[in-house]
Amino acid sequence: MPYVVDSVCINLIWFVAGMTIAFYELDNQLSFGGALVGAVFLPMSFFAYVLKLGSLAWFFVGLFACDCILSACVAWSRGRSESGVFTAIAQWTMPVFLMHTIFAAGIRVVLVKIGVTTPAVHVVVGLATGFVGPVFAMLAMERLRPLDFLVYPTRYVKPGRNR
Repeated sequence: MPYVVDSVCINLIWFVAGMTIAFYELDNQLSFGGALVGAVFLPMSFFAYVLKLGSLAWFFVGLFACDCILSACVAWSRGRSESGVFTAIAQWTMPVFLMHTIFAAGIRVVLVKIGVTTPAVHVVVGLATGFVGPVFAMLAMERLRPLDFLVYPTRYVKPGRNR
């Protein structure tokens, strides 16, 4: 299969899983199921690594890991209003999602140009820049009001009004 089609097919399961959780409101079942899956996840990942199992086994290890994380988040947030930490993080997810590659690639080019070739430095500086750079860019865009249209166009154009 072409690379693009293959990538879409590989990642489609996560998109469908998220839609299913939202549509059927499965968050109540996730916390109990996650506890059971969590008990299986660690030994399964250990044996998959030690026995050098194939990609199907690693797929299930990843699936169990995602279920454990979702279940832990649901169990932790049950009975609470929105957490201040999650609210603070949530306001920066879209800018980071849209601009992280621009900043990470940019800092990588700069590091290579100045002669830094150590992989650890590239990873640490790239990760830091990929998160911090978009936050500062968004702060600047919000001060120059029309520029935040690039990240949040619905603040200026309401969907469905131009018909």
